[in-house]
Amino acid sequence: DMHVARLREKLRDHGGQQRILRTVRGRGYALAMDGRQVAEDDA
Repeated sequence: DMHVARLREKLRDHGGQQRILRTVRGRGYALAMDGRQVAEDDA
């Protein structure tokens, strides 16, 4: 999705283990500002 890609670019979220904006399968997206991983149950 281009909107999410642009948001990740603005957040300087370049992937890896410390992802800020996470894709949660079947739910959508989850934001983790402190860089910690988000469990699917928490999203």
